Amino acid sequence: MLIFASKLNDTPVISVHAGGKVATITRPLINPHDLTIVGFFVDRAQTEEPEILLLQDIREWSSRGVVIDHDEEFARIDDLPKLKQIISISYELIEKKVYTESHKKLGTVEEFVVDSEQFTIQKLHVKRNLFRALADAALIISRSQIKSVNDDEIIVEDATLTGKLKSVVNNAVPNPLARPNPQAERVDG
Repeated sequence: MLIFASKLNDTPVISVHAGGKVATITRPLINPHDLTIVGFFVDRAQTEEPEILLLQDIREWSSRGVVIDHDEEFARIDDLPKLKQIISISYELIEKKVYTESHKKLGTVEEFVVDSEQFTIQKLHVKRNLFRALADAALIISRSQIKSVNDDEIIVEDATLTGKLKSVVNNAVPNPLARPNPQAERVDG
């Protein structure tokens, strides 16, 4: 199932052992190398330092929130040496600039969609500048169109049309503002 990432924030974490809510998800921990979510930062009343709930410790997702077995499932950052580099990057997709391979700016990421089974980022919803937003429809970029990701920007494929499709598009509707081709007048005489 695909879910909006914004719906993940503020999700309650429920412990079977404690019989209720023990934490709240604050934001996803994103691996920028493969655009997957490896865990979630959580807020717990009992701790001051940041803690992470890893995907493998989640028992299930329910309509009430995320269910875990025990409230000891949370890990401190120091307890996760394999993820230390990803944690230190603190990668955020929201407000990341999006460019095409030919360096045309498309806008900034305003939302992304996650596959709830694999926790891979599947789609980016890109906010256009005001002028482009009036002229074009919303821009949604599929995972397969993403070419590279770095600290500052996301590079996606250039939009291309095949020759046959381009010809259909160009000939489909005449441009009412285009000037007609002037025909040479023939003078008999």
